[in-house]
Amino acid sequence: MKKLTIIGLTPFEKPDVNLMLKLHQAGAFPVLSLGDELTTAQEALHQLDQIDVPSYGIYFSNDNSSGLQISEKVRFAILPFGMSAPSNLPLVYQVTSLEEAIQAEQSGAEGIIIKGNEAGGRVGYESTFVLFQRVINEIRNIPAWVQGGIGPHTAAASKALGATGVVLDSQLALFPESSVPRELKDVCSKLNGTETKVIANHPVLVRPNSPALPENTTAEELKKFFYGLDLNTCYIPMGQDISLATDLYEDFKTLKKLVFGFKEAMHGHLKQAKKLKVVDKENALARDLGLQYPIAQGPMTRVSDVPLFANAVADAGALPFVALSLLKGESAKSLVMDTKKLAGEKTWGVGILGFAPQELRDEQTSYILEAKPPVVLIAGGRPAQAKVFEKAGIKSFLHVPSPALLDIFLKEGAKNFIFEGRECGGHVGPLSSTVLWEKQIERILKEDHPEDISVFFTGGIHDAFSTAFVSIMAAPLAARGVKIGVLMGTAYLYTHEAVQTGAIQEEFQLQAMQAKDTVLLETAPGHETRCLNTAFAHYFNTEKAKLLAAGMDKKEV
Repeated sequence: MKKLTIIGLTPFEKPDVNLMLKLHQAGAFPVLSLGDELTTAQEALHQLDQIDVPSYGIYFSNDNSSGLQISEKVRFAILPFGMSAPSNLPLVYQVTSLEEAIQAEQSGAEGIIIKGNEAGGRVGYESTFVLFQRVINEIRNIPAWVQGGIGPHTAAASKALGATGVVLDSQLALFPESSVPRELKDVCSKLNGTETKVIANHPVLVRPNSPALPENTTAEELKKFFYGLDLNTCYIPMGQDISLATDLYEDFKTLKKLVFGFKEAMHGHLKQAKKLKVVDKENALARDLGLQYPIAQGPMTRVSDVPLFANAVADAGALPFVALSLLKGESAKSLVMDTKKLAGEKTWGVGILGFAPQELRDEQTSYILEAKPPVVLIAGGRPAQAKVFEKAGIKSFLHVPSPALLDIFLKEGAKNFIFEGRECGGHVGPLSSTVLWEKQIERILKEDHPEDISVFFTGGIHDAFSTAFVSIMAAPLAARGVKIGVLMGTAYLYTHEAVQTGAIQEEFQLQAMQAKDTVLLETAPGHETRCLNTAFAHYFNTEKAKLLAAGMDKKEV
């Protein structure tokens, strides 16, 4: 099993015999999704007996599998952890938490699939990037594959850092070898990933003409709509990683080239990363910004608004950002000026909100232009807002939470970016790190002069392991001269200096250290904030649910 680096799973939890044959011929290990219709599943199994596929796997997405005649060609079964095991086949469990992974190994599973919430089918709360970090160093005795938001760059990083390989499913949908209907392929080719929604722990494609569902839909109720691929009558199991399908098809065209490309990335990215030392002391970005390390401390409202804390970050060799947020008057001016005074010759920066009221932005801009910090970071901003700082010699980085925005920003001449996945704390964008990073890397590689571009990756990065993931994933960018760094916010909450300098209270840090997970609080459609899973978060969601139940419009809530 440890030689199975690329597993191809027929998309959307539907059997596809032709795709199985083509996956085998392309050099991937094929796995047949049995789906929800036993008759269709059995027919697919019979057809596979008649064609030249010597061995394959099967995937059970539900418990309705009794009575199926399983071929001797079937090497193992994949199923979500916790589902009753079919027949006597070797089992590979999809796990969505560290606890499930440990239990799967203890139960005698042949392997596990670390499945993030970017994939279709049953998922948990955690993204692929975070879940991979939590699981991979705890499970050492059985193979572990990664599923959800995976492209060639993230596949290379996953493999280098301990994964046996990766699982591709939605990513295969647009290839000519796939039997997905043309109408659905046309729809999928235009998706950016944000059109999917998690309902009852199952990401599905949601469209204006999708069937109506009852309030608080259960998984069993939702699965009644999984029986086909008709967009008008069905819900299709599909996660954010459907947005990778278009890039993969355009880059590779055939499954054989796709599989070769993934295997080449698994070998080449690591080799490049070792040679180039992508994120390392005094790398290209660190030298460009006058830093010891290509590490930035992200601006955090009511945390990184303490000059002493910024100075401590700078003394350690990283780039601190003080957060102006909505500060005005003397509070805003003194924060900027006091930080400048403490910093001396060290590099420091100011973080501002591009969507703040114009009058406030103008006031904050005047303080920044007076102080002239070496760097400015604009969250929710536009290239036009950065130009006023660039003209004053201040390097300006723009948050870019979506591929469409990156395309616009590049065309408008922007060169310095923050690629922030929704694993970060505070306000989050729509896409998880692995999906966003795959898309952004592909876009920059298409630039004529990528050597002019600087990028900080952020969202789930907090230590040497997560930074190594970025180094390997982004190695092709570094090979073309892109300057690479990482930005961390939450990680700084766990430092001695955060409390010592007064950036946070000791109780704040204690709560963070005791926390097991985070939650997303939706304050308006499309506006979400990640915070600790505290009593307040529970109160917020409870009160919001009451207002919605009382008939208040979601936008008003």
